[in-house]
Amino acid sequence: MRPLRFLYLLHLPPPFHGAALTEKRLWEMDLSPLTVEKVLLEIRMTDRMEELRRFRFHKVRLALGLLFRLLRFSKEEPFDVALFAFTSRGWALLRDALLMRVLKGRSRHIIVYFSDRIPFSPGWARRLLRGSMNGCWIILHTPLLYKGHEELFPRERVFFLPNGLPVDVDDRSAAEWLARRRVRSGGPIRLLFLSHMVRSKGLFTLIEALSLLSAEGVDFLVTFVGAFQKEGDRLHFLKEIEGRGLSGKVSWCGSVLGDEKWRYYAEADIFVFPTQMEAFGNVAVEAMEAALPVVASREGSLPEIIQEGETGLLVAAGDSRELADAIAELSGDPERRAEFGRRGRERFLRLYTQRTYRERVVTFLERLLVGGKGE
Repeated sequence: MRPLRFLYLLHLPPPFHGAALTEKRLWEMDLSPLTVEKVLLEIRMTDRMEELRRFRFHKVRLALGLLFRLLRFSKEEPFDVALFAFTSRGWALLRDALLMRVLKGRSRHIIVYFSDRIPFSPGWARRLLRGSMNGCWIILHTPLLYKGHEELFPRERVFFLPNGLPVDVDDRSAAEWLARRRVRSGGPIRLLFLSHMVRSKGLFTLIEALSLLSAEGVDFLVTFVGAFQKEGDRLHFLKEIEGRGLSGKVSWCGSVLGDEKWRYYAEADIFVFPTQMEAFGNVAVEAMEAALPVVASREGSLPEIIQEGETGLLVAAGDSRELADAIAELSGDPERRAEFGRRGRERFLRLYTQRTYRERVVTFLERLLVGGKGE
């Protein structure tokens, strides 16, 4: 029996961000017991985070190169499955709609993977997206992201696939971190924000909340970990910290990876993620792996990832008062923080590991290829 021909149209790092890393895991994933021949068509318009979603004329040339490569592939034997990480907004929607037009008829099944939230676009963009999705299978992180988009594709063609991450923290390390947090429970509460330093991640909402906490006498230290994409945001961040009298309580470092990243998780007491625009939120899952309680906004998949009152607290996006109250609530209760952390790690190991992710993907593909049904 011949191997199944799989075409992957994916965004791989660099630049390094959650969606690109997840798509890299999809490309590298072992799909056994399926026997597959993999072909990669990498969608890369830039290596720099600050250039994502920006139109540049050189990107047109790169997009045409993608199109010609896809046309060359189409002269070969048709693919059994094409997995397409489709972009649903901006000029990239036009690019991907054109690629989809070429792809249709050249693959038995087309699976569209949305790593980002689908926007409520103007009418023409909505119609273009709906037409592009016709006849495709759709992967979304959660039913929460399907709400409001029912006219784009029928529910029976949607498969919900939460991200899965490698288990980088073993049980012994997680237990040690929990114990260490209990020992130092008498000092200032240590808060961690780890993400891209952009406004949409709730960066300045958190600063406003910290100002409220400081005025109310809450003893804290907060570490911001991540790189700024805009120099203006960096300067405004530093100005806000100084202007609100938070210089002695706030530290910031750039982007970190690997063991250094986990050191920040280990040293924190609460992970804070007040994002205002999110599809999944890998960093919240990483915090759960590190046995940290999470305070996050009710955005994207986060209300499904975080069990409110069990593994963390959820607040309205952009509400600095509610965010400050949630942080203060956990700051004064070390036992509750520890219980949230323990439950969060259990939830991570049960639902959000790379092993579980692989099992879900393979099950979906087996059902699709055997019976033409994703679920």
